[in-house]
Amino acid sequence: MSKPALLKGSCHCGSVSFTFESYTPYPFNICHCQVDRKTAGFFCCNIMGEANTLKIVGDENVKIYRAKLKKVEEGKEIEILSPHCRHFCKECGTHLWASDHRWKDWIYPFTNCMDTPLPTVPFEEQVHLMCEFKASWLTIPSEVKPENKYQGYPSESIEAVSYTHLRAHETPE
Repeated sequence: MSKPALLKGSCHCGSVSFTFESYTPYPFNICHCQVDRKTAGFFCCNIMGEANTLKIVGDENVKIYRAKLKKVEEGKEIEILSPHCRHFCKECGTHLWASDHRWKDWIYPFTNCMDTPLPTVPFEEQVHLMCEFKASWLTIPSEVKPENKYQGYPSESIEAVSYTHLRAHETPE
């Protein structure tokens, strides 16, 4: 994809809407981490957007949640805040996008709030992350390739995985 797609999203109650550009508007990455399961439902699906193109209407209605994580330091368990920020509407609770200062060039909009139609992803092309935390009652479709099921995060970056999937679906111009 030589130029980015302009995508639009919004919350359920209409208090927040946003636009951003994405070179990878292909929703294939499904995360089963415990935080996503507890805060947004049984799993989350994000796409990747260019952070410097994010434009928000209703920014005053956006709140950020950072999960508390447990970490062992010097033999003691301590609680730290995750650097991963989940942005949501303070009025209706819709999860809008995630961000992380470690990857400041990108935002990760949740596909649940996208108003722009996104392409359909066949099961065999889905990538399931953090499967060790998957809800016990949820079955990952058998069509998902074994190499696309990760107990944690893949060693390849989300950017690299996104571009790999995108290239498979590009049409020559």
